[in-house]
Amino acid sequence: MPQPAPAPIKPVAVTDRFDQKLIAAIVLKGEQPAPVWSIVHQIVADEGPANRSNRRQLCSRLLCRLRGLLRVGAIERVNKARVRLREPVQPPPPTALPVPPPLKNLPPTPPATVTEWVTFRGGGQRKVVFRV
Repeated sequence: MPQPAPAPIKPVAVTDRFDQKLIAAIVLKGEQPAPVWSIVHQIVADEGPANRSNRRQLCSRLLCRLRGLLRVGAIERVNKARVRLREPVQPPPPTALPVPPPLKNLPPTPPATVTEWVTFRGGGQRKVVFRV
């Protein structure tokens, strides 16, 4: 008996400490769009990597986390080099549905009676003809 197919993997938004640092750096800029490379270099300088190789790895990791935040929709790109926090989307205010106008000049329909149900036939033809 074949094994059942495994359930598909659901995407999960994983957050790490660099997500929080990126968002905090963008919040510090306020309403103005924040330059991507300035934010990345600022966080790298705060981390203080031991050598050039670690610095490059940290830069690439921060850029990867930045792309993830863009994909999730936490931030949005203003132009090629700047980003900002996405404004929360507010749902539209509820509106009342329009009331349809009453129909005029139509006689009221009589309720269905038992005698009408007897005359109903279903299932197609009663006689089946086979032709050879």
